[in-house]
Amino acid sequence: MSGWQAYITNLLDSSQGIKRAAIVGTDGSVWARSDGANEFRATETELKNFVALFNNLNDVPSKGADLEGIHYIVPRTEENLIFGKKGRSGFFAVKTTSVPYCNHNRWMSAFSVLVL
Repeated sequence: MSGWQAYITNLLDSSQGIKRAAIVGTDGSVWARSDGANEFRATETELKNFVALFNNLNDVPSKGADLEGIHYIVPRTEENLIFGKKGRSGFFAVKTTSVPYCNHNRWMSAFSVLVL
């Protein structure tokens, strides 16, 4: 999905606060990710577990979330958002329900994960 890669590149170029980013399917597959010095390094297992957090957001603050080998506390969740914090950095993730898939007339759910 090369269009998603362009979106990630543009996002990083337009914001100094976002260090790494990815768009992840509901199955944990990576559609696009930042690369190079700012590579988004979450493993397949981490992403599958992370995606599953959205199934029961009420439990996430008590458990936290793991991405890129880092355990984040989760001070807040909302209907489709998870906010994580570790020291002076953190992440936020949003689950969408209407992402256009390629150029087809299909819509899929996906996640955007931004590491600050």
